[in-house]
Amino acid sequence: MKNQNIKLTIFLIWCMLSIISMLVSHFTESIKKQTKKSQIYYGIDLAKWNGNIFKEAEILDHISFMVCKATIGENDIDSLFYKNWLFIRQLSAIRGTYHVYQISSNPERQAHHYWSVIKNLDSLEVAPIVNIDKNEHDSYQKCVEQLQMDFVNFLEIIHNKSKRTPIIYTNYNFAEAYLTSPYFAKYPLWLIEYQGVTKPFLPKTWKEKGCKIWQKSAKYDILSDELDFDVFYGAKEELCE
Repeated sequence: MKNQNIKLTIFLIWCMLSIISMLVSHFTESIKKQTKKSQIYYGIDLAKWNGNIFKEAEILDHISFMVCKATIGENDIDSLFYKNWLFIRQLSAIRGTYHVYQISSNPERQAHHYWSVIKNLDSLEVAPIVNIDKNEHDSYQKCVEQLQMDFVNFLEIIHNKSKRTPIIYTNYNFAEAYLTSPYFAKYPLWLIEYQGVTKPFLPKTWKEKGCKIWQKSAKYDILSDELDFDVFYGAKEELCE
């Protein structure tokens, strides 16, 4: 009987400690969420930058994140990628990379090419990004369904290899015409949309979810007085999720 009482006492103590641990964890998480400050952060796409960013680095103090083009299609690497990647690190800005997806090329080979370039670099601060848009090198003879299946194939390969959810980087018109499957809403959207004034016009697929980043202007001249940037609203940590 005495042994049973001891076991019961130990069991009750263990239960109490478990409950206390769960309560502490719950309140800690709540405090962490409350301490996240949502505000506007500005960023740039270095592939669209006009001017010499290396000479004008001091102007970039108010830029929080920078994303540079890494790869194109199945084989190409942006000639300034490695230089830009190191430059962003020197500025202590949040950095990320993107792949220019070519609709007429094999999605699997494109995904493996992109991953081969970014996998040995420092951990990406922003999840892998893929830019899909109309350009003169792409053929649009595929039906919309086939285009979507190929693109999903690319996204899933990058998702599986990086263990992070890729970000789709596209414009409003392309998304409305080609990214119509609700499936794409699972991926965060970096939206190119220049017509919005105070907020962007959202494609139907992301109408409820909204966009993660809004590229609000094509002007990226650091020597100009009219500076417009990519805009992210939220807690800074969420930019890297």
